[in-house]
Amino acid sequence: MTKFSFLSSASFRRLPLPGFAPALFALSLSLGTLSITACGDEQTAFDQTPTQRSQNAVEDLRRELIAAPHGWRVIYFPKTDSLLYSNPDEAINQTALRGSYGYGGHCFTMRFAENNTVETRADFNEETAVRPIVSQYTVNRNSFAQLSFATYTYVHRLANDRFEGASDWLYMGKDPDGNLMFRSANHLLPAREYIRMTRLGAPEEAEAVVQQAVDNRLAFERMVNPQLRIYRGGRTYFRSDYFMKRNVETNQSLLREIKDKRYYLFVFASKRNPIPDYPPKEITGLGSGYTGTEQGLTFRAGLRFDAAKQFYDFERKGNRFEAELVHALSSFYHYDMRRHYTLYIGALALLTMGCTRAYDDAPREDYDRLFPFKGPERPRISYEDQDVRLGDPDAPVSDFVYPGVNIDRDVRTYRVTLTCSFGEVDILGAAVADTDLQSRYVVRYVDANRRLQTLTSNRRDNTAQTFLKNGQPHTVTFEARSGHPMYLCVNGVGPRGSSVKATISAVSEDGFTVVKPLAAHEFQNEEGIDKIKHPYCAYIILP
Repeated sequence: MTKFSFLSSASFRRLPLPGFAPALFALSLSLGTLSITACGDEQTAFDQTPTQRSQNAVEDLRRELIAAPHGWRVIYFPKTDSLLYSNPDEAINQTALRGSYGYGGHCFTMRFAENNTVETRADFNEETAVRPIVSQYTVNRNSFAQLSFATYTYVHRLANDRFEGASDWLYMGKDPDGNLMFRSANHLLPAREYIRMTRLGAPEEAEAVVQQAVDNRLAFERMVNPQLRIYRGGRTYFRSDYFMKRNVETNQSLLREIKDKRYYLFVFASKRNPIPDYPPKEITGLGSGYTGTEQGLTFRAGLRFDAAKQFYDFERKGNRFEAELVHALSSFYHYDMRRHYTLYIGALALLTMGCTRAYDDAPREDYDRLFPFKGPERPRISYEDQDVRLGDPDAPVSDFVYPGVNIDRDVRTYRVTLTCSFGEVDILGAAVADTDLQSRYVVRYVDANRRLQTLTSNRRDNTAQTFLKNGQPHTVTFEARSGHPMYLCVNGVGPRGSSVKATISAVSEDGFTVVKPLAAHEFQNEEGIDKIKHPYCAYIILP
């Protein structure tokens, strides 16, 4: 049995697959009926006009919505990416981690009335969970039967360029559990959004479901160091081990991104750094957007162990969240097979691997006996390796702490060279005059006196020591000794078509030691004034 859990696990309930044989029989019968119909001489495929069929589809959906007297639980993920951080064997670029997270979802309750009004609660915060909004809705016909929220409701908070949500939902039918499935016209590609309505069973659930969803989501977000483990029997297939939510000033932008986007990345340090408390040299991980539910958490497009095995719904059990294995039928059509997993996989094995010998899970190993703890080992610290260490490009100047070290033996003197520039042009490609510049780019380095120096294109930046000129390279040289950080930070905003670049390098006085350079070259290609996609901050301790 394979499971997926935060911090712990639970027993796997093996349930039969009800209706499996009848479903196959129904499929065979329908195919047979289709063939008979196709062979008929005078029979028509439909006994209604297209207009009648369209009107019936509209009325059927409207009756379905109203027929739930207590309302519906609605899970809406408006902007998902099923392939983002979905390969646990792929190395992740740590310098591009911030700003690269995907988006999660939201939990609503909706109660539809005959007079075309809908009462909605939402999980944005504790206030929206208890304060309903009553708005107008319509059901009409587009390419599909379409549910539209005609006046303002909580759904409209997601209908913007950031979340790419929609207030017009196209009805796609019911899933095997009887839930109503929708999509929008915002995304042409599959698996880029998720909208599911589940009928509520009691009147108190209209408020309680959203409140519990908020509580479970906040419980997860308050976890200091949530970790993920995928295991079966005594064998672990994936286990995260990296502390992503360090509550230090240099990590605040990442913490805000996790919370605002409702997206979490579980990280495994595949290659550790020999220097204590420094970021690992290489990481892998699994990530997905999430939202709270009354049971715990749900992840869409799923935490993917591989192409066929995904984890969606986690149940909260005390201070941990647990999930069982989900099998995806295909990228086009899949649903949660958790309750049917045992029999379904058994049937699949009979069909495809009937002559293959089955093996049970390996017994649990006693790792304490096999690998006894011998006490902590002092890592070998060698600055000759010229390891690149990462910083926070969004950290304010006031939070800067000198990251250099004291080296007493074999001290070298280096000549450090920084070259940087920015460019801003008009629609004709000509350089913009100084009075019309909109760029606010910054380049920072640590000088020979251990001070953080700022070079910028923004003339109104009172923290800067040097102002860059449009299109003109600027060079700084100074001497530094072993243990000094060769530091480079590049960040800022600018109009479409602008750019900023910087390179810093160092060569020892005797010429025998050449430090590998740090470099960044970023373009702003979005409309309007926007931030560069990949701000850069890193340093190397001079050996």
